[in-house]
Amino acid sequence: MMKPVHKDGAPLPASSPPKIKKHRKGEKLFDFIPCRHIFVLMGFLGLLNVYSLRVNLSVALVAMVKSVDSGNKHSNHSECYYGYANASDAYSNKTEEQKHDTGEFEWDSYTQGIILGSFFYGYVITQLPGGRIAEVLGAKWMFGLGVFLTAVLTLAIPLASRAHYGALIAIRVLQGLGEGVTYPAMHSMLAQWSPKFERSTATALVHAGAHVGAMAALTFSGFLAASTFLGGWPAVFYVFGFLGCVWFVFWIYLVYDSPEEHPRITQEEYDYIIINQGDEKVQKNLKIPWKPIAMSKGLWALSLAHFGSNWIYYTFLTIIPSYLATILLYDIKKNGLISSLPYLLTTITSCLASVYADVLRKKGIMSTTAIRKFFNTSAAVVPALLLIGMPLAGCDRVWSVALLSLAGAALGVREVGFMVTHIDMSPDFAGTLLGVTNTIGNLPGFLMPYVAGVLTSEENSIRTWSYFYYIAAAVGIICAAAFLFFGTAELQPWGKGAEAQEPVYTVETEKPPKEENKTESSRL
Repeated sequence: MMKPVHKDGAPLPASSPPKIKKHRKGEKLFDFIPCRHIFVLMGFLGLLNVYSLRVNLSVALVAMVKSVDSGNKHSNHSECYYGYANASDAYSNKTEEQKHDTGEFEWDSYTQGIILGSFFYGYVITQLPGGRIAEVLGAKWMFGLGVFLTAVLTLAIPLASRAHYGALIAIRVLQGLGEGVTYPAMHSMLAQWSPKFERSTATALVHAGAHVGAMAALTFSGFLAASTFLGGWPAVFYVFGFLGCVWFVFWIYLVYDSPEEHPRITQEEYDYIIINQGDEKVQKNLKIPWKPIAMSKGLWALSLAHFGSNWIYYTFLTIIPSYLATILLYDIKKNGLISSLPYLLTTITSCLASVYADVLRKKGIMSTTAIRKFFNTSAAVVPALLLIGMPLAGCDRVWSVALLSLAGAALGVREVGFMVTHIDMSPDFAGTLLGVTNTIGNLPGFLMPYVAGVLTSEENSIRTWSYFYYIAAAVGIICAAAFLFFGTAELQPWGKGAEAQEPVYTVETEKPPKEENKTESSRL
């Protein structure tokens, strides 16, 4: 019997899926769209909500806080004059919309740093348990409820902020606990739903939702905060919280944990997914080999790559809006638009890189490990060098925005670097591995705002900001080097678990589940 091949000519593993019940066709809405594509779309929208709910505070905070003098000799005045005789004149000639003292709250830069970082105190706690629970009990509800909880808590932020900044911090910690399960759960589902040679593309498309979410939050938060709609800055949280709740309704109806559990998947698509996963097909409820995982040099290198990349990524996410407001003196609308530019380019480059990476794998031009290392190194070194250029740009707005945008574009290719390596190393334990590396990788979420607050608390100047950029660049490059020398994207000996069994069906000895599906691999 002729062995099946992938639609692009890549050989398929010698295994066939077990028979499942005949699925209905054309009886439900969306049946004409492959179920794995619906999953990718809903995953994209899910991570869009995850990041919009996480990021909106970064811009809203600019409108919420008065600019107060708490010992910071540059708290009100930037050293960039933009045509005025001095900083005081530049500040006094700003419009009322641009002035920070229209905010409600008198929180200094240190307090603001704690508020921005508090989300990650909760976020790192639920990474590891979230990944394992998703693998054992199912990732659909874990991911969906994580987003829904965060959305509901977002609606409470205006009330909490006006009560006390401590209440706001508590809300953000709880939001972090909710969102902490989302990425491990999503990785677990990607391992279930992604055929081998669609893995980079599917992962990048889903993760592109995070970049679009950041872009949307940064853009629209500025306009909402500057408007009178629902009271100005509170509208930021009401709008994004409501959208998150709406998404949850569609998620629970359209998405299922795996192809086996989906009631509307066709036999043809099911066979295509399972055959193309081959020996990487996910098996549930396997015992985790904790000792070899803990001793894995590749996993520790992957964790460092995650840490370094996130340090740079969160620089754009939480710190750049403050730099644009206090140093380059952009008003809140322009601040949001400019802060979103890097994410627009990140989305584009991540999608392009994912297609290119899958082509390289299918044609055997580069090994999977070489592909992951190449893109991960590029996504760290190039943005790091561009961040080093920020102090050199000084008060030049054009150069500053250009450097930030190019850095964002380069950062986008990380999606086919370290971000997908967990699934390469162990499809069965992808959620757990992501939980491990994301715990370490999100420490910058609260460390980095703290560092920025300490560096700029006494003097908010280009000179003090330069130290922050140099630190970010050094962390990014050093961590990328660790992955370059010690990382791997090969399926690990422990990657299928101690209880993994060989497939029962083989192409040579068994027919496909249904005779009509002989050519399914070439049709999908």
